Amino acid sequence: MYQDLYYIWWKAYGNNLKRGFAIKWKAKKKKLNYDLHKVLGASFFIPLALIVFSGAYFTYNSYYKAAFTLLDSSKRTQSNNSDIQPKFTELIRKPDSIYTLRAIYFPCKNNKDFHFRYIQDRFIEPRFRRSKELKITKTDEVLSLTEFHTDLNSNKIAAQFYPVHTGKIPGIFGRLLVLISGLVRITLYITGF
Repeated sequence: MYQDLYYIWWKAYGNNLKRGFAIKWKAKKKKLNYDLHKVLGASFFIPLALIVFSGAYFTYNSYYKAAFTLLDSSKRTQSNNSDIQPKFTELIRKPDSIYTLRAIYFPCKNNKDFHFRYIQDRFIEPRFRRSKELKITKTDEVLSLTEFHTDLNSNKIAAQFYPVHTGKIPGIFGRLLVLISGLVRITLYITGF
């Protein structure tokens, strides 16, 4: 949908970008409304497209992950379970000084295991998200333990969708851009209506 609107804007104003980004503040209401819609839509096309693409990951993550497995090296496969895993009691005795616990997922109907997610930095700083995932059974057997620096490329990319969606990767500037983009989206809805 967005790409169609951008194409229409480009066909109309591609030869004269100044006119494409001009707002006539003293024009009649309909013209002012049209100009606001045109300028805000063109100006925020890329941030809004990134927010939409990264947000769709949360609903369709299995499709995204399947596509990203093409980027994994052929030598390494997803067989982290075949590696020798430390016992859960050993992991508890040696607390991790690099990663901080971010979330705990308890067993439910579909998944009967505990899942712990750790992240390296919880503060708003410009950087990629580095995470560690630990899955254990109800009997304290470690099913898998993955860390960012040893993880598959597909999992490293998948871990970045949340910080891209929230604007965390570029730092405070990204957070402000996401906030403004959300307000622009509401404005586009009103002016487009």
